[in-house]
Parts: sequence; structure tokens; C-alpha cells
Amino acid sequence: MTALPQDILARRDQVLARLAALPPSEDRQRKRLELVTRAFLDSPHFAAAIDLGWDDAELFGAAAVAPERRYAEQGLVTGLALSSLSGPKLEAIEAARAVVRCASGSRLIALRRAPGSQPGKPWFEQPRFAEAGSADAA
Repeated sequence: MTALPQDILARRDQVLARLAALPPSEDRQRKRLELVTRAFLDSPHFAAAIDLGWDDAELFGAAAVAPERRYAEQGLVTGLALSSLSGPKLEAIEAARAVVRCASGSRLIALRRAPGSQPGKPWFEQPRFAEAGSADAA
């Protein structure tokens, strides 16, 4: 699959529009998700992911409840943002997996869609993060 540059830009603009539509929040998880999502959109990894056919759930998916604990529903970017690992950095994105390097130097493999898993809706569509007046994280 080869995505056209204008298709990649359009997809990026769609996600940025969704982020811009979110109400203000002081929720730490939401702020982290926004920061990591925006950095990903500005990286060459975003274009590679789109070119390889990754969808929004595979990239930004999250569980509606306890998104930081329900790994099978996390998309790649969400998993990086909510990770308890020290300084995970996306190193490479491939058709079936991504390679993440930790601050320790170790490499982890994140499968695009682990067997039996079903990524949740993108985090920016989840009521916890997308509705005004949502509870702030402690």
C-alpha cells in the first residue's frame, strides 16, 4: 500500500481537528496523550504508519475504562503515552509491528494487533477524555 502525500496530510489534519475540538482539561493522562499524539503526528513514523495501513484504533485506541491497565485495547501511540516504562521511544514502524526503545537501551516489540486483541476507539473519542467536566486524574 502506498499512501499519497495529500492523503497522509488529510489524515493528520483529521486527527489534529479532533484534538482541537477537545474541551480544556487538567487531566494528566489526557495531557500526556495529547503531547505524545501531537509528537507522533509530526514524526516520520506517522506517514509510515499510514502508508502501511495502520488505522486510528491501532494507533490511538484506548479502553473506555482503566485505559492505562487494559493493554489489549491500547493502540501504539496510546501505549507509549500511558506506559510506565522510562522514556519509551518509537524506533521503527513496520506492517505488523513497531519497535520501541526504552531509556535503558532495551528494545521492545509492539504487535500491530496482538492475537485476540481488539483496540478500543481512539482515546480522543472516549468520554473520559473527550467530554467537558470529566474527572481529573489524581
